[in-house]
Amino acid sequence: MHISGRKLIRYTTLCVCAAWVALASLACAAHIEAVDRTIRDGRYAEAIAQLDKDLISRPNDPDLILRKGICQSMLKRYADARATFEMGLALDPKAPRFLQNLGLLCMREKKFDEAETWFKKTLAVRPWHPEANFHLGVIYEGRGDMKMAMEYYKRELNQNARCAKAWQRWYLLKSSAQDGGERFSIPLILLAIGATAAGLFVLFRQKKLDEKEIECAK
Repeated sequence: MHISGRKLIRYTTLCVCAAWVALASLACAAHIEAVDRTIRDGRYAEAIAQLDKDLISRPNDPDLILRKGICQSMLKRYADARATFEMGLALDPKAPRFLQNLGLLCMREKKFDEAETWFKKTLAVRPWHPEANFHLGVIYEGRGDMKMAMEYYKRELNQNARCAKAWQRWYLLKSSAQDGGERFSIPLILLAIGATAAGLFVLFRQKKLDEKEIECAK
C-alpha cells in the first residue's frame, strides 16, 4: 500500500503529538505525587510555594487549587483556605471535593452549623460521596443528638462498609445507648463487631482526622 509523503508527515506529526501529550501527563502526575509527598511530610509552606509556581501556568487546575487550600488550612490560615476553596468552587459550583473541604474547614473553625450546610450540599451533588455522612454524624454527636448521629454513621456504612471510623462511632454509641433506644438486628450487631475488629489495624494507624485524609481525589 502506497502512502503519500504528505499523509506520512501528517501521521508522524500526530504520533509525535500523542506521545508528547502522554509524556506530559506522566510528568504532571509525577509532579503532583511529589507535591503530595511534601504535604504528607507536613511541609505545608514548602508545598504552597511549589503550588503557587505551578498555578502561574495552570491557574484553573482544580487539583492544584485543592491542595493549596488544604495546606493553608493545616497552617491555620483559615481565611486564605476559604478563599482558595471558594476559587475552586467558582470554577465548578458542584465540585464535591471543594464542598466537602469547605465543610471540613468550618469544623476546624468550630462553625458546625455552616459545616453541616456544606456537607449536605456535598451529598446533594453526590449522595455516595466518601465520609460526608460520617462528618454529619460527628456534628450531630457533638450536639448530643445520638439518634441522628447513629443514623448518619449508618448511612456512611451503607455507602462504605470499610469506613473504620464510622464503625467505631456507631458501635460505641450503640453500646452506650439506653434501653428503649433504637434496636438493631443481631446480624447487624455481629457484622458491626466483626468489621470493627477487622478494621482495628487500620483504625489505630490512622492519624487524627484532618484534611490530608480528604479528597485528593478523583
